[in-house]
Amino acid sequence: MNLLFLKKSKAVFFVLFCLFAAPKVFAQDSLVYVNYDWSEKPLVYKIDTTKFKAELEVYLLNNKGFEFAYDKENNGELVEFELTHRIVKVNSDDAIERNNKVYIPKKAGSKIIRQKARVIKVNGKIKELNESNIKESFDEETKKSYTYFAVDNIEKGDQIEYFYIVKKNAAYTGSCIYLQSDVPRVNTTVEVLAPINLIFAFKSYNNFPALKVDTTYYKKKNRWKASLANIEAIKGEKMSAYDPNLMQFVFKLKDNTAYGKKDVISYGNIASDLYQEYYKKTTKTAQSDIKKILKKINVPSSATLQVKIRTIEDYIKQNYFFVEGNGDGLDNLDMVLKTHKASDEGLTLLFVTMMVEAGINHELVLTCNRYDYTFDTKFEAYYLLQEYLLYFPEIDNYLEPASLVARLGYIAPNLTNNNGLFIKRVKLGEFESAVGKIKFINPIPYDLNQDILTINAVLNEEEKALKIELGKEQTGYYANSVQLIFDLLNDEQKKELNKSLITSIIPNVESDNTKIENTAVADFGTKPLIIKAGFSSEELVEKAGTKYIVKIGLLIGPQMELYQEEKRKLPVMNDFKRRYLRKITFKIPAGYDIKNLESLKLNVVDNPKDIQAGFISDYKIEGDMLIVTIDEFYKRIDYSVSEYEAFRAVINAAADFNESTIFLEKK
Repeated sequence: MNLLFLKKSKAVFFVLFCLFAAPKVFAQDSLVYVNYDWSEKPLVYKIDTTKFKAELEVYLLNNKGFEFAYDKENNGELVEFELTHRIVKVNSDDAIERNNKVYIPKKAGSKIIRQKARVIKVNGKIKELNESNIKESFDEETKKSYTYFAVDNIEKGDQIEYFYIVKKNAAYTGSCIYLQSDVPRVNTTVEVLAPINLIFAFKSYNNFPALKVDTTYYKKKNRWKASLANIEAIKGEKMSAYDPNLMQFVFKLKDNTAYGKKDVISYGNIASDLYQEYYKKTTKTAQSDIKKILKKINVPSSATLQVKIRTIEDYIKQNYFFVEGNGDGLDNLDMVLKTHKASDEGLTLLFVTMMVEAGINHELVLTCNRYDYTFDTKFEAYYLLQEYLLYFPEIDNYLEPASLVARLGYIAPNLTNNNGLFIKRVKLGEFESAVGKIKFINPIPYDLNQDILTINAVLNEEEKALKIELGKEQTGYYANSVQLIFDLLNDEQKKELNKSLITSIIPNVESDNTKIENTAVADFGTKPLIIKAGFSSEELVEKAGTKYIVKIGLLIGPQMELYQEEKRKLPVMNDFKRRYLRKITFKIPAGYDIKNLESLKLNVVDNPKDIQAGFISDYKIEGDMLIVTIDEFYKRIDYSVSEYEAFRAVINAAADFNESTIFLEKK
């Protein structure tokens, strides 16, 4: 996603700091990567064959380079040349399949400067690919074009060597480079080159070494470099954030010594830019139109702040539509009000202006998806500023402007439990500006995301089935997938939804009397989604002679399992805090004794001294009724690798309960 302030202010930023005012001496510097080439005779890399024998493929060489330079062909504009050079040894059919096409990433404004590829056969022969091996493809779904090497006739043990250099717009505001994947890497080197007046800042994560300055290698250029001999493969694991846990480094432009500019990329600068874009450029026409909208909405002055915000949010999200991109005035407020179509920036601008006009105090927030990045509080870089939120300090709640499936208090969960940049307007006399501050975005409490299941079950001996009356209440993130879209569905889609809500708990059943209540958009966050149904299931009962086996554990629905043989490598990350409450009432048939009740009692918690997650089930018998209760809860989102076993025990306790059965025996 491109931020509005970057898109509009980029040229101004360049003019001020490093483009057209660049001294001529810098513009005439020779480029290093333009003449980059591999060794005519392929380099031989020795690897531990025992260690890598089981690996499908290995990167014998992985070089990444970034050269910043003033482009003398384009008025001295700062550009970036990105180098990728790899040698991949393929050890399996899967690896051959993965590497028979080598894609070169292309973005708008980018240009491939050089590209070469060759195959080093097991017997030492070299096959260099020519122009006929370079292909173009177009993805109809994403509407993007791709350039790739078509690498044919690869065999196990071959090495594929390729490099390419892409010229693109300079990513000086902050870039994150991943250096780890599910493929082991034996020799990894990264370097950044820049004109001597541009000083970059760096930070490495997850044990990748820090980039260090090297003043001896190139003249008239700054150089930073880091190398690592072995990087192990990391595979994705359930309930984890993959990318943030990979070895990586980030970098950004820090200083321009030619003009004495320091801390060029900072959140202080960006707070001012955002303030100008969102609070100072509203036209009189737009202000007039928004006043008319607020009058039309007619929010009572006596309404609570939550009601006022929610009413405005509902109106905008029901009348204005999100469109990907920033073309055709999608981020221009006057055009948005006219066409009712907007980008995420345009919708944010509409929300901000509406809140200002309504006199509702708020702060603009920028953050990122925590499954992509962990928002670093110490390294200020704009690549982290991916998503817009509005924060309302009086009620300590958030709103997500561009999401149809979010409402006040319930933003996308992956935007919580992470830091964000909060932009707050400040006023000193007649002067108004904004300040930026990094703060934590708290996740929603576990008891606001509840799934409550109530089941009454009776044995039908004649049909050898359980007759079930089911009631289900869902709140928070469990309800939004229904409440925010139900009114948009046709009758057939609603019928399918009704069926899926039941079969997600008890598969292979039919219910003719399913009822769903509180399905309106206005109910989300205010009323629970309620589901009621009645049905019979033969799959939950078995008869062995005069004894019945009742699979009572299956009544809570399918459960996730965390069973793995390999040692856990990635920390746990949950989507959101949550709670499951279950109450099962089973009528004991006359003339039968009930056995194996101890299987219904579980008490598994993550930490007895500070319980944050647990699966606690118990039972009691009242007259001819067996009553089983379950409280399963997760008050934490993150667990370290060292805490994994305790967390896994709770998850698996629910799966274990699924296996619980009771026996009915004739007295």
